[in-house]
Amino acid sequence: MILLIIAFSVLAGALIPGKRPDLVLLPAMGVVLCTLLLLADIRRNERSIDLFFDSVMGGDFATTFDESEKNLFLRSLHMRMNQFISKVRELRIRNESSEKYYRSVLEQSATGLVILNAAEEIEVINRSASRLAGISPDSTDRRLMKIRNPALFEQLKRIPPGESITFRGQGTGTERTLLLEATEIEMDGKRLKVVSIENIRRQLDQTELESYQGLIRVLTHEIMNSVAPLTSVSGTLQKRFYPDQSPIDPARIDKKLISDLLHGLSTIDDQTRGMADFVNNYRKLTKLPEPVIAEMNVAGWLEKLKILIANQIEDEGTQLIVSSDPGIKTMNADKNLLNQVILNLVNNAREALASISEGRELKIELFRYDPDHVYIRITNNGPVIPEADLEKIFIPFFTTKTTGSGIGLYVSRQIIQQHRGLLSVSSRPGETSFLIELPD
Repeated sequence: MILLIIAFSVLAGALIPGKRPDLVLLPAMGVVLCTLLLLADIRRNERSIDLFFDSVMGGDFATTFDESEKNLFLRSLHMRMNQFISKVRELRIRNESSEKYYRSVLEQSATGLVILNAAEEIEVINRSASRLAGISPDSTDRRLMKIRNPALFEQLKRIPPGESITFRGQGTGTERTLLLEATEIEMDGKRLKVVSIENIRRQLDQTELESYQGLIRVLTHEIMNSVAPLTSVSGTLQKRFYPDQSPIDPARIDKKLISDLLHGLSTIDDQTRGMADFVNNYRKLTKLPEPVIAEMNVAGWLEKLKILIANQIEDEGTQLIVSSDPGIKTMNADKNLLNQVILNLVNNAREALASISEGRELKIELFRYDPDHVYIRITNNGPVIPEADLEKIFIPFFTTKTTGSGIGLYVSRQIIQQHRGLLSVSSRPGETSFLIELPD
């Protein structure tokens, strides 16, 4: 069309200087007609493009454009627009299928999931979370948790991303212990908090039962070990004073018999005192003080700790190595309780090192694996702890030492747990380590 306009314009220009200028009218009319046709095509193109964008913006992907147009440009444009709409329609169907799939997974998940927005309003709650919150899983009102279970709703709001807490409450008439874990995501420019909810009452009951069973086994073992000598000594004395099932003749009581009697009574006294100490140690387990968390200067604390430990091991031929990450200036803990834990671990290490004759080494290291925690590792190069003992090493009254009470490591772990930290142990030939993990 543009070529025709140009051709008519050139023809009109050629006729103007001629003898028949009136003939110019014909190409001029051709120029006007072609211009009008071109404007009509442009207008049709504009309407097609407007309709295309209106369909895309409005989400109407059923619109199609005529591909039988005589105008090659318009036909090509319509083909491209139809291809684009078809591709977007396919993507939309695929996204809707994925959304239905993930929504189905979310709804059928055994783990409760709640998503809160920046205004601390629930945007998504699945069926498991609804059941755990004590509300109908068929309800579509996301505000019901705030009304029916305000205590749980407050915990969901308070838990910071990256943290986990336990929540105890009632649900359908039974007590529930819920584990809440939060994480943060960003979607469509909005920051959302995703909280998972799990009922861990059964796991806690099972763990508690296993702990009690382990404790009872140890208590039974220790009590039987203490009672057996008493039974043996009392039986022997009884035979000495009641031979042939009748009392001994007083005339036969001599100094040796009296000496044996006193020795037996002394043995019984020692054994009963040991049992009394055992009971007192058991009572200590239930009287752990609450930690008073405060900021500590790491350099000064380590220096005093180093002096204290060095004085204890200076005559034992043990090399003490204390190191600290220079970036750790302060940490938060109850200094007295933390010292109690470390000194207990150091004493255990000293007893282990006593079984090797030379090259004794004791290390205390303070470092970070991540910015949110401080780690303290106490390592010795004494004998390896057998795998079977590692599994029981934190059980109360379990000990491999002849004079140990078996409560030191248990109390140490309890103290660290009260700090919201962890105490773990690992052992391999030439290296036994106790690792303390404390939140910063």
